[in-house]
Amino acid sequence: MRCRLPVFLSLTLTLACHGEIGAGGMLGDGDDRPGALPPTDDPTAVPLEEQVTLPLRRLTDVQFNNALFALYGETDWSRQFVALRGLNEHEPTTHFSSDARTHTISGSDLERYAESIWWVRQQAGGIEVDGARLSCAESDSVCADRFIERVGARLYRRPLRPPERDGLRRVYDARLDAGDDPRDALRTVLEALLLSPHFLYLNEPASESELPWSIAARLSLFLWDRHPDDELRDLAGSGALLDPGVLEAQARRLIEDPRARPMLHRFYAQLLQLEKPPSRGPGTPNPDAIRESFADLIDRAHFGPEGTFEALMTLPTHFEGTSMEETYGNHPYPGLLGHPRVPWAHSVYWGTAPVQRGVLVIRQLLCQELPPPPPDVEAQLPASDDSLTNRERFAVHRANPSCAGCHDRIDPIGFGFEGYDQMGRFRTVEGDDLPIDASGALTFTRDGYTEFDGVAELGAALARSSEAQDCFVEQWAIYAFGRSPRIVWDERSAFGEIADGPDAELLTELRRRFRASGGDLNDLLVALATSEAVRGESLLMDPEEER
Repeated sequence: MRCRLPVFLSLTLTLACHGEIGAGGMLGDGDDRPGALPPTDDPTAVPLEEQVTLPLRRLTDVQFNNALFALYGETDWSRQFVALRGLNEHEPTTHFSSDARTHTISGSDLERYAESIWWVRQQAGGIEVDGARLSCAESDSVCADRFIERVGARLYRRPLRPPERDGLRRVYDARLDAGDDPRDALRTVLEALLLSPHFLYLNEPASESELPWSIAARLSLFLWDRHPDDELRDLAGSGALLDPGVLEAQARRLIEDPRARPMLHRFYAQLLQLEKPPSRGPGTPNPDAIRESFADLIDRAHFGPEGTFEALMTLPTHFEGTSMEETYGNHPYPGLLGHPRVPWAHSVYWGTAPVQRGVLVIRQLLCQELPPPPPDVEAQLPASDDSLTNRERFAVHRANPSCAGCHDRIDPIGFGFEGYDQMGRFRTVEGDDLPIDASGALTFTRDGYTEFDGVAELGAALARSSEAQDCFVEQWAIYAFGRSPRIVWDERSAFGEIADGPDAELLTELRRRFRASGGDLNDLLVALATSEAVRGESLLMDPEEER
């Protein structure tokens, strides 16, 4: 059984992206699937290659692992099992984990799925549904049907369609006929469910009756990275979730629930490209403590008395009286960018990295595109010298005409971080007791030229910036909807012109509402969670982009 998984899984995942899904979660030509469009000979019909389509979104590693928790219940045993046998989560370094276009299947991904699903299969007898263990120790037809119905509905995030139920029951019966005992037959059924594109991907509803289930799934996967809980399932089953007032109330319930907080922490870590802080040798602070402190800042910004974008960019973090005081002292670390986790992640072993830090702000917080460096350009920095400040060393960039076009934008922002060393510690001198100059400027923005001194003033300037506010909304939209509204996409930058049509209209409305709310962070989440993209009228792709 184990040796066939990679091939079966490869076919399943490949056709899930480019083919169609047939009955019972199996693969077919698509003509028999519920909701499939019949062939047409209409000469006025839009050619298939020109039709507007959406990329299918695959479950993230976190969402996959949380689905396993839902199967087994969150216990010490299940947490240990998922930690050992679930997907080995890996954070993206340049894009969001939810982005469909970058969240593609590789050979190593196939191996991870195969290994994880094989181990999960062995534990099929311990599955918990509605608070009760569900297993069939004997050849009990009713028990098998109950397993298929209940477990299938949880994994598919909707009730099974009759052909799907029948197909899975045939799998069960075939294994019994082949000599498997009922437990092994159910394990094969579970394996088929976990390999199905209906589980691994967020598919569009096939009928109006499935729309509330689709809404419940998208809402819960966005805000919790989990499958819908019982309350959402009940509302989906009754159709009440189609009521805008009910949907908004549920969005607020999910946001205020502690289960939303890991998603928030994950978004900001991915937005700011915060990989695991690297070791800096003796005296390196505890990375787990830094992550916890960063998470606390996010929670205070979202659920504190203000709960605004301005609070996010300016709230101070203090380490006085904590285990980190010896490292970070009692100096206040201002806002999102001033938290030690950010300059620490964007530095090099031997010192700070003004260019890397400046690029972070331009691309991630202003959504501006930067061209690649000119070919064959040489702008070698002077060797490290304690008699020179970083500002003096990096002056070579702006002195070179080939480099100045970009570095006139990048470096003045990056120099604003010079008050923090390579571990994010506040400092007032560098080298041979040379005073730190953390003055800088935001240039080439529609808000005009803005000078600042240090990260505290940079954060405050970004909080006031209409361009930064708009970028913040757009980044959340990419994360929530799993796709970018931009028509320019390459490995260096996700930003270009906004496509015309529903993308632009929705972004305009989200930005308007964000400004009208005074930059209310959780109101933005509600707006995203109740938008057309979640309700079923998804963001449309530009057909030229997909060809």
